[in-house]
Amino acid sequence: VQITATDSVRLDGESSNGTSSAIFSQVAPGAEGNSGGIELTSASLEVTNGAEINASTLGVGNSGAVKITATDSIRLDGEDSDGFASGVFSQVNLGATGDSRGIEMTTSTLDVTNGAAVSASTSGEGNVGAVKITATDSIPGV
Repeated sequence: VQITATDSVRLDGESSNGTSSAIFSQVAPGAEGNSGGIELTSASLEVTNGAEINASTLGVGNSGAVKITATDSIRLDGEDSDGFASGVFSQVNLGATGDSRGIEMTTSTLDVTNGAAVSASTSGEGNVGAVKITATDSIPGV
């Protein structure tokens, strides 16, 4: 998944049926193979109210890397109605086999507030990639 925006990208909340706004690249449950990564470039990025950017494996295979470059700011804020965090995730899920390729975020200012998260994790069989954050100005709330 490759997204390039000259101004801003905003992912906010969930639909009336509870589906979160999201950008996903996944190996589905029962599937075998690798998922591609997510690369997002913009001036600013907002992920709020339970929305997420997620590269993960729920089957057999590696998840792609998440690479975000937002020249001005990245804002991750809040949770959805069930308490699931807004954020950026790279995961090997329970029952899955494979490696997560990690997260790289570059920005001027990064805000992570009100239960939001940046996380690379495994609850399955596999290794977790690194989380690398470069903020040239500040990282309040972290």
